[in-house]
Amino acid sequence: MTQLLYSGYPNRYTAVAGDILPNISNGPPRHDGQTIIGDDYVMPGKWTGNVKIRRDKIAACPPDQILTIDVWDQS
Repeated sequence: MTQLLYSGYPNRYTAVAGDILPNISNGPPRHDGQTIIGDDYVMPGKWTGNVKIRRDKIAACPPDQILTIDVWDQS
């Protein structure tokens, strides 16, 4: 994985599909996050949001395909 952009959001990376897609094909990674209470919201622990995984698109992607990944901070 190579980081291309990191001076604010989004952070941008490139990576080979064969290194990334197997890790998300069955859903987002599990985590044991804590409940977060903000000024006007509560986000329960283990919250992953409304993730839609397109397994057909993942299966059709060549493993040597270079992906661009944008990462946003949700805080």
